[in-house]
Amino acid sequence: MSLSLHPMTALTDMQAAFVENYVLKEMRQTEAARMAGFAHPSVQAVQLKELPGVAAAIAALRAEIAKANDVTKKKVIEGFKEAIDMARLKADPISMVAGWREIGKLCGFYEPAKIQIEVSHRGKIMVEKLNNMSDEELLQLVDSEEGQGVLEGEFIEISAASSGEEDSGEAPASEIYGDDSPELPAGVGP
Repeated sequence: MSLSLHPMTALTDMQAAFVENYVLKEMRQTEAARMAGFAHPSVQAVQLKELPGVAAAIAALRAEIAKANDVTKKKVIEGFKEAIDMARLKADPISMVAGWREIGKLCGFYEPAKIQIEVSHRGKIMVEKLNNMSDEELLQLVDSEEGQGVLEGEFIEISAASSGEEDSGEAPASEIYGDDSPELPAGVGP
């Protein structure tokens, strides 16, 4: 396989050796790093795979291999489906499940859900401003037109004098949990 026009030309010799060991020789990442000459292969293998140049070289080399062998994701899935059908004819549910599991992996069904939450600089300023406000200022904001849509929620104000309890200095469970607080037995508190 010709690597001259490959993204590996931008890699160091050790990085290129790692990619070749990892992709072409199908070594595990730590072994590939060890064979490439890295001093701390278990740590450096993970770091190498995160480098944009190395990741691009791995992806490009895998794509080159797939193209050379006329392999596509669709063909692989079709092959698994054929194997599943054969397992069905043999009444082999374990093989059927294994085939569907592999298809699920190829389709990315087992990937953890990635949720990205972005807070703009303006949002950070707003959160900081809200954190620095007193309870009275927050209540005024909620009641004002300016605060409509900024803060949502419900609250119940419970004072020690109105509940007949002595003030222990701790917030009652209703203040900690809000309306969704669990019912706590008498004498048990958070």
